[in-house]
Formats: sequence, structure tokens, C-alpha cells
Amino acid sequence: MKVADVRCVVVPREELPAGSVAMDLVIVRVLTDEGIEGNCFAWGGNHGEATAQLIDALVKPPEIDRAGYVHAPRRAGLGVEIDWKAIDALG
Repeated sequence: MKVADVRCVVVPREELPAGSVAMDLVIVRVLTDEGIEGNCFAWGGNHGEATAQLIDALVKPPEIDRAGYVHAPRRAGLGVEIDWKAIDALG
């Protein structure tokens, strides 16, 4: 079984019920190639969109083209170091 897709939905703190935590909520959906789905939640602080982008960059599977090259977004500024040469070598 492999992760087929990761989807993040950001719920801004203004849309959460009154009296709840004053942070953005990130709903994370993990889908597999066998149709199994898992859901979890992450608190995004004041930056739910940045949290969602970070989760995408770290967890979402890269696209692999017909020639075997790995295509994954190289997002700068997230404070994460990814060894792209090692990932490209997997293709």
C-alpha cells in the first residue's frame, strides 16, 4: 500500500466555534492506492496555510513522469531542508 495523495483543508480560527482554541485548524486527509483514507488534525497557529504547505512538502508523494524523473515542488522559505538529489536518485 502506498500514499496516493495528501489533501489539506485549512479552517481559519474565525470559523471555529466560539470558545475554542484561537488557532487555525488544518484537516489532513491521507489517501492510499488501495482506497483507504486516514484523517488527522494539525493546529496551524496563526499560519494555517503555511502549515498546510509544509505538510504537503513533507508528506505528499512526488510525481514521477514516464522517464522516471521525480517532480516535487521546491518551496523556499518553509525552513525545511530536503535532499532533492537523494529523492531524484530514487526515480
